[in-house]
Amino acid sequence: MPGMSVSDGLELLAGLLLLVAGVVKYRRRAREDAQHGSQMGVILIAFGLIALVLGFDLLEYRPWPAELMAGGR
Repeated sequence: MPGMSVSDGLELLAGLLLLVAGVVKYRRRAREDAQHGSQMGVILIAFGLIALVLGFDLLEYRPWPAELMAGGR
């Protein structure tokens, strides 16, 4: 990561907040009903992980060296 833009930093912050909120919600629900967790907690965790992946630019396209030498399409 050569440099992190403001939007990447905000995505990381949002992802981290969603992840923490999801864990807290899931754990609170599990304490009330030991056999079931919170569906909303799981959804928040999933959205948090997606935001973290996007914030770290893990889905950025990086061509192979052979593609660069061949000219690519």
